[in-house]
Amino acid sequence: MRKTRGRAIERSDDRLGSPVDLTERVLHFDNTNKPTDSNPAIELLTVPEVARLLKISTSGVRRLQQQRQIPFVKVGGSVRFARDDLVSFVARQRVDRVG
Repeated sequence: MRKTRGRAIERSDDRLGSPVDLTERVLHFDNTNKPTDSNPAIELLTVPEVARLLKISTSGVRRLQQQRQIPFVKVGGSVRFARDDLVSFVARQRVDRVG
């Protein structure tokens, strides 16, 4: 835990083998903060979260992003990935068995 301007910030360090909490980051398109049929919830993940999910390095995620193999969203200056897009990406990478 470190302090920044009086606020405590929880950090997990993967090098120490501490568990990683993929906190759900959900963006809603209405003010009720509840997903609806007309306004579905979109779960957005950061680069480190995607790396942990796919079990690859963050530079590997950046490479896939730069090669436009994984769809991404720009939020301000930040890059985010929709969980549904990642599921589709993994499904496209599937190699079926022979025979």
